[in-house]
Amino acid sequence: MLFQLGAAGVSAAPRATTATAYKIAAVHVIDLPLAQRYYVEASLPRLRARAPVDRRGVPLYRRDGELYYHPVVLAQRALALIEGYRQTGDSRYLSGARVVAKRLVAESTVVDGARYLPYKFDFPLHGLSNDVMQAPWYSGMAEGQALSVFSRLHALQGRAADLEIAASLFKAIQVHGTTGPWVSHVDSAGYLWIQEFPKKGADYTLNGFVFALFGLYDYYEETGAAEVHKMLLGGLTTVLHYLPDFRNPGGISYYCLSHHVRSLKYHNIHVAQLRMLARMTESPVFARYATLFDADA
Repeated sequence: MLFQLGAAGVSAAPRATTATAYKIAAVHVIDLPLAQRYYVEASLPRLRARAPVDRRGVPLYRRDGELYYHPVVLAQRALALIEGYRQTGDSRYLSGARVVAKRLVAESTVVDGARYLPYKFDFPLHGLSNDVMQAPWYSGMAEGQALSVFSRLHALQGRAADLEIAASLFKAIQVHGTTGPWVSHVDSAGYLWIQEFPKKGADYTLNGFVFALFGLYDYYEETGAAEVHKMLLGGLTTVLHYLPDFRNPGGISYYCLSHHVRSLKYHNIHVAQLRMLARMTESPVFARYATLFDADA
């Protein structure tokens, strides 16, 4: 299969994965319709994104006085429009989602069949000047949310081209080692991680990891592929194992394991994500931790 490059040309060979085993617990996933998955909102999205936007209405991200295309902002906008279309059947939502999805592809970089979404600005983690993601950098969260975009477009319209783009995003999420662009690795204890901020001394961020798992779930629902299923189960196993480390009993959960930053906004996201994981897996452990996290803060 050939995958289209962001600028010009094609990548002729798939990127080799690293044959690294990772732990998989006794966990399973069930089939959920789109209406019962994450990103479903009670209110419909605006048909026109809030400023700043480009001439096509695609959202831009302002940082240090400059405007950029932000991969997560783009993916989340596309997902909101896709959901608007699913709820209403209004083709304007689908057309808008297609415009944003096209920009995601245009901004991407393809390395041996693996499609990466570059951040073109430096980003200091938690505002720390000594821990900076330097442009261009890549994020497992962005890859996962883009994977949800193209998987859900395929679910709605069945276009083979959407599944091909999804396949190239999945290739980027797979474990390739840490030379060149990468977002996933296996830790010293044998657990698979999809890193929101992949770097030496990774951040081990919970919400970004789970968003990537939602992308794997959406893609698995479209393909039923064994390698996608295996990676999804491996990621779920990691979350189950490390949830006690993210919990701060009686207080706000930790955003990441490297810095132990706490944020009520992201704590509430953790609760919502854990509830969805409990629904996807029918796991009483995920359900229990959703209840515990919710009661903590």
